[in-house]
Amino acid sequence: MPRRIFAISLVFLSCLLFFSCGQKSEEAQGGTTENLDPTSADAEESFLSRSAHEEPEIKNFENYSFRILESPLSNVFSFHKQAPEEQTGDVVADAFISRNRAVEGKYNISISAVFEENPYDALYKSIAAGDDVCDLGFIPSNTAYGLAQIGAIADFKAVNALRLDMPWWDQRIIESLSINGKTYILAGDISTNDDVSALTILYNKELYKQLGYENPYQIVSGGKWTMDKMAEMIKGVNRDLNGDGIIDENDRWGMSSESIALYYFFFGSGRHYIDKTPGGYEFTLDDAKVRSVMEKTFELLTAEDSIYDLYGKIKDTSVSVYVTLEKMFVEDRLLFNVRLVGDALNLRGMESDFGFLPFPKYEESQKEYYSWVTFYANLPVMPVTVADREKSGLITEALAFESMFAIREPFYGKLLNAKIARGDEDTEMLNIVLSSKSYDLDGVTYSSGIQSGIYEITTAMLAKREFTFASSWEAIKDKAEANLEKFLRAFE
Repeated sequence: MPRRIFAISLVFLSCLLFFSCGQKSEEAQGGTTENLDPTSADAEESFLSRSAHEEPEIKNFENYSFRILESPLSNVFSFHKQAPEEQTGDVVADAFISRNRAVEGKYNISISAVFEENPYDALYKSIAAGDDVCDLGFIPSNTAYGLAQIGAIADFKAVNALRLDMPWWDQRIIESLSINGKTYILAGDISTNDDVSALTILYNKELYKQLGYENPYQIVSGGKWTMDKMAEMIKGVNRDLNGDGIIDENDRWGMSSESIALYYFFFGSGRHYIDKTPGGYEFTLDDAKVRSVMEKTFELLTAEDSIYDLYGKIKDTSVSVYVTLEKMFVEDRLLFNVRLVGDALNLRGMESDFGFLPFPKYEESQKEYYSWVTFYANLPVMPVTVADREKSGLITEALAFESMFAIREPFYGKLLNAKIARGDEDTEMLNIVLSSKSYDLDGVTYSSGIQSGIYEITTAMLAKREFTFASSWEAIKDKAEANLEKFLRAFE
């Protein structure tokens, strides 16, 4: 065990208290994407042909028990279990069982789940005690870097059995979130959590039709879906439907989102708060173009017909704001609703049709669309307490490889495309969203590493409806840069 792991016990209590409170493909150039849907004949014939890829080495591991730590809770951040205990008829859950059985047979192993309601806490405690609790742990990505700083989780790139350049691994997360050439969290076909945790813009087709807007799919595929276009569409949508003189949750709105949405739209421009440079890493926030993107995002979210969270606007506080927003959307009183892809699964019984849109570009010249994956997504890490990382790594690689054939079609073809996408154009837009997933280092480390203060600045600006970013950033810049430097030193 590396010497640095002993530092865990020294900071264990304080960190525990604090935390208790690919791209699968790089397409989508010019607003279009290669078909991500494996049900297409071309995809099945080429990319998803087993003969097109070298299978991981097969070994006899003599009844080894491969353990996966994960949450038993079926929320949107941990949607499908890696090791379901029995078949239930759910097409995707059963596909995970089939995947596991195939890998078990090839490697003479058993695959089981270690269920913990708070997998991060359980993982942290076990590593602090030196226990080999699991081979893989699925934890929220924004908690992973706290573990990485103190040497508690392994660098996936140092595990030779993993072929991280293969298409069953998300290349964008590896590029965006690796630190000094080290990769601590992954995404890809091995899990659906990154897909259901990707942000999208749901739009109500009935209200869209009433407003007489042009075909949204032509706007997106033509590369013309921009912040300006979205701002144009929401303008004037608000209506006092019940005539009480107050526009609240009982009335009609152009767009609703949440206070962290400035992140979503900013990352939709393809820019990041922290960029990799030849010399290391640096904040981008002094760049004039970056600030113009942020200002335009702020103007969109604070427009008269746009409201985030509806705080101060809703009368009924007995239910979650998200329940209120969903009700408004289902009742055709909300045009655009910024949500997670997985949230659309709650809308399968919605009478009116709805569709998906990627996040708008900052300007038409932008080559791609980008949809941020929330930092709450439960993604895989490998504890340093794993007894044989190459063995665990090879089994992980086999699971990811098998998932490309066993999970993609049930998940994309049968669940997303058949159950929540209501037509060919909806499928195309959903594919663009999922092919444009993006990540940001500041986004996943704000609570467990860099602590730059950007989130606090943007939240305060939206609450006050005052764009004060330049002065606010100047006030914390030195401290943020010092925190970034300190954070990076832990990975040297």
